[in-house]
Amino acid sequence: LLTTKANREVDFTFVTNRLSQHLANFSLLLTASVIGGITAFLSSFLVKLIIQYTNISVIQLGDVEPTFVEMFMGLVAIILYLFLFCVLGYTLGTIIQLHPYVVIILPISLVGLFIFLTQYNHEWFIHLTNFYTNESSFIMFVVKTMVTMLVCIFSTILISHRKEVRL
Repeated sequence: LLTTKANREVDFTFVTNRLSQHLANFSLLLTASVIGGITAFLSSFLVKLIIQYTNISVIQLGDVEPTFVEMFMGLVAIILYLFLFCVLGYTLGTIIQLHPYVVIILPISLVGLFIFLTQYNHEWFIHLTNFYTNESSFIMFVVKTMVTMLVCIFSTILISHRKEVRL
């Protein structure tokens, strides 16, 4: 929604160039990711309270309480994942804005890729998902996601740097 034509028309009133438009949109996505991450993190405690007070025995709650550092790392991980997917979506939206045929090509290529992976070789896809999900070091996880986000942000800025804010 941030890369639609209607939003560009609104941005023309407030934004002076394409870079400031992108920075404003990325700060909005970061704010939404922080709010969403905090909400998702705190909802886990709400679910635990509901389970405890309603005596639902479907889910076994662990006896080990996480430390403050573990809770903080979980909160940061949720926020980073949310922001990563927001930035990936924004980058795809910018590419679609510049090349409208990508709307047709992208789903077809994704479906074809998943069919190919299920029938032939899916090891690289497993390695790609493990690269982001099975990191044992929290610092390395933060570095990986931040580098991926920065690459997407810079590529978005480079892709659309010659366009005007209003067409």
